[in-house]
Amino acid sequence: MLETGDYYLFETTAPTDYVLPETNYWTVSVNTAEQRVTFNGGNTMLFYDGGESGYYILNYKEYELPLTGGMGTRLYTIVGLALMTGTVAAHLCYKRRRYE
Repeated sequence: MLETGDYYLFETTAPTDYVLPETNYWTVSVNTAEQRVTFNGGNTMLFYDGGESGYYILNYKEYELPLTGGMGTRLYTIVGLALMTGTVAAHLCYKRRRYE
């Protein structure tokens, strides 16, 4: 049995394919006179499942940001630049013919 006092619970490693929460520690306050245990973990989710297994920590799956851009954006950039260059060239030719 734990004595009355404050204890610190640390999550040092997350399960496979999961990341550690930003706040990976919790303060566990034990009061044996009142037979009460309280948890304080900031913004990290700590849940009681209502059974004998007790509390569990909500971990989030590790994720990768999707790859954006690549060849698709290069093609659009080249086509856009070609259209703008063609438009400027056509405008200059039109001005030159008009003032001749």
